[in-house]
Amino acid sequence: MRVIDILLASGARPAEAGEFTLRSVANKRLNLSQAEAVRDLIEARTRAAVRQAARQLGGELSARLQPFKGALVDIIVFLESSLEFVEEDLPTDLIEGAGLKLSGLVTDLERLAATFQTGRLLKEGVRVTLVGRPNVGKSSVFNMLIGYERSIVTEFAGTTRDTVGEVLNIGGIQVHLTDTAGIRVASDVIEQLGIERTMRAVNDADFTILVIDGTVPISEEEESFLRDTSSGRLIVAINKSDLPGYNPSSLQFGANDYPVLEISARTGTGLDELRALIAAQFLGESSNYDDFVITNSRHYDLLLRAAEVVRESQGLLAQRAGEELVLIGLYAGLKYLGEITGATTSDEILGQIFSTFCIGK
Repeated sequence: MRVIDILLASGARPAEAGEFTLRSVANKRLNLSQAEAVRDLIEARTRAAVRQAARQLGGELSARLQPFKGALVDIIVFLESSLEFVEEDLPTDLIEGAGLKLSGLVTDLERLAATFQTGRLLKEGVRVTLVGRPNVGKSSVFNMLIGYERSIVTEFAGTTRDTVGEVLNIGGIQVHLTDTAGIRVASDVIEQLGIERTMRAVNDADFTILVIDGTVPISEEEESFLRDTSSGRLIVAINKSDLPGYNPSSLQFGANDYPVLEISARTGTGLDELRALIAAQFLGESSNYDDFVITNSRHYDLLLRAAEVVRESQGLLAQRAGEELVLIGLYAGLKYLGEITGATTSDEILGQIFSTFCIGK
């Protein structure tokens, strides 16, 4: 601190947020997508997130965008040349060939943009909420998943009256796990508040794990929850498989397409399968994150915009509209792709981006 005080007294000033990285962009040492990867690398909480940020910092996103830009430029040059030097209408085969190239380009842009679902999870993590009746073992499942006793567990129903959250790493994914109060009719004001918070946590979650006691029949509250919850956002975990009265075959779930898993929070049976199932809900059965993915919402938005305007130009070309009209969308698509790497980014947008950086870096 003494050294800093001396420097400030001598006329130096503290670096502004992102100033050093911004200078690298201004001096063409990094492009904008690489600069954003610096922030992502600092904020990464899992190895998978670190790998993705490092690949973007190394210029992989720029390299993947280059063929898209090249394809657009080729078609732009073709149409501009026809405007200048071709007096008659373009032959049908040339029009169809350019249309096929644009169609393939739209597909490639949308395919890259679609990786944002995975990329968002690797960067920000997933929100998972544990719900169930009192005394089904939610808090025990919560403690087993995080690896230590975070939630209080007793033999008395209703011990958990508020939401409890922890962050853990499951299969390379950052998981924001929340334990909640039991779903039942409240007997007092405090319990009612806990149940209201439970439903808010469920609504905010990417998906929910409903913990069911496998030694007793399904309750009306559980049946109602199963009916009202989207199957794509639900896992059912039948707990207490270690107890003599455990009888999952007697539980009637009706028609469903959500995963059902048998576990024991006391012995740990089925917990590894539950962890794998949490990861698989959004990333599929594979835990290999070697494919490059889009992790930045700004990049995702610009890719979709580029795909949309190129698709519009493709439609105009198929309708034999004038080359001038077709070119408008193609130039816009090239502009959107340039904004990803900063080739066509305004000072205002740069200011917004670098204001999110830590001081100095």
